[in-house]
Amino acid sequence: MKEKLSDVIYKKDFQIAQHGYKVEEVDRFLDEIMFHVKELENEIDKLKKEKEQLQVQNKTMQDKYVKLQIENTRLQSVSNNATINLDNYNNVEVIERLSKLENAVNNLKKILEKTNLG
Repeated sequence: MKEKLSDVIYKKDFQIAQHGYKVEEVDRFLDEIMFHVKELENEIDKLKKEKEQLQVQNKTMQDKYVKLQIENTRLQSVSNNATINLDNYNNVEVIERLSKLENAVNNLKKILEKTNLG
């Protein structure tokens, strides 16, 4: 695994020169930089974990979406078949009623014919 920048900063050694910077000032400055870098590294780690969780959530939602699309298609098909069956049922019902009315009319005609002849 790649070494973290904060660890590189912490482990960095400088050669001491005769007319160089004060060691304490350099250490304080590097400590401050290291602190901010660690904060950034922690934030990056947090965001990576959040990204992974969101990717898992996204995959789950996509799977649910596909299942719901399939279920929706199936229900639409069932609904269309039910409508066709209902229309067919209504047609049969109308034909039966028409047949009964025709029988009633024929019976009335027969009765009228008998009464006129008799």
